[in-house]
Amino acid sequence: MTGGADPDLAGVVLISAADMGRLAAAPEAQRLKTATGNMESLAGVTPQSMAAEMATLGDAGFAQAAPGLAKKPLLVLTSDDGLGPMADALVADVKKRGGRVTAAHAATDHGWNSARIRLESEILTWLAALP
Repeated sequence: MTGGADPDLAGVVLISAADMGRLAAAPEAQRLKTATGNMESLAGVTPQSMAAEMATLGDAGFAQAAPGLAKKPLLVLTSDDGLGPMADALVADVKKRGGRVTAAHAATDHGWNSARIRLESEILTWLAALP
């Protein structure tokens, strides 16, 4: 949301991003499953508290951020955490709006724990190509 709203950013990188606004209207069981599978090492929260917070987000999501994201370079990195389809939909939306998007996928977990060098390389290569 910040990346789409801030016109002064040179670009935006999304790493294993989830469209939590899209999940706001999802059934509680789906929100709980997403929270349980992707909370990694967040302190002071439970899957239940994360799922409850998702329900409060309303329409704050990728669809609202896409117009602003289409105005700057965007790097979208996905992993095998089940969130890729949300990111893929954002990539398609931004491209449809004429945005410049680079996307890559790695067979790793949400935190890219087994692909940290790949993560670093993807970001540094993308940064080097910025105007």
